[in-house]
Amino acid sequence: MHIRTLSVCLLFSLFVFFPGCKKDPNQELRNSFEQKDYVGTVKIAQTLLKESVQSEYLFWEAKANDSLGNTAVAYSELSLYLAMTDHENASWREANELMCKIGFQVKQYQRVIESAGILEQSGWLGGELPRYYYQALVAAKQAEKANQVFKSYLKDSVDAYQYALLLVNAKASIENLFDAFLTLSPDEQLALLEFAASDTVKPDYANGLLKLAIPLEKSCTESVGLKRVYLVLEKLYGYADQRVLQRKYETLANK
Repeated sequence: MHIRTLSVCLLFSLFVFFPGCKKDPNQELRNSFEQKDYVGTVKIAQTLLKESVQSEYLFWEAKANDSLGNTAVAYSELSLYLAMTDHENASWREANELMCKIGFQVKQYQRVIESAGILEQSGWLGGELPRYYYQALVAAKQAEKANQVFKSYLKDSVDAYQYALLLVNAKASIENLFDAFLTLSPDEQLALLEFAASDTVKPDYANGLLKLAIPLEKSCTESVGLKRVYLVLEKLYGYADQRVLQRKYETLANK
């Protein structure tokens, strides 16, 4: 009788206490991510998602993929997370902050504008977020709102060169870029064009940048600086599909 009573008590204690010992999936994901085991975090999230599609699992999977440089995948996961949840979710704010960065990287400017707008309404638009917001608005040709964001958040925190960089990142119109370009020193102008030419641009935009770059060839007298100008011109003429001039400046740059 004593043994039977003991067995019943033991079984009862297992039913009562065992569920409490089960790992919290979200805490497991958090711990893995904070230990910078991003591959492990993705694997855990994928395993959990096969059992149950929970928004928090998607959030941690997106964060881990972003840290791994899988930006397009992270964007898809984060988009699904935001579609499944709302402001009451614990990770809602952080997810929208992350979307501002990831959305801009994959050129989904409207998605950036939406998330940044949500953060702005809640008073959470800080750090680098206004820059992503502004650049997305410029890229989406929402000039009035872009100017408002610049005056409210960026005017006192960026210098002329940083402002020009924002415009280049957003692929702003050459007319807008031209005004900012004129405020820069020759060295800054060259550095800006080097930055612009470091990424592939469409032929029309390359032709616009050439209008800014060509005068530098005449104004630059230093041999090192002139070689940098030639390299910029070579790239821009290449993007503009002007092969003869591209080869000309390739030859000059290699002399």
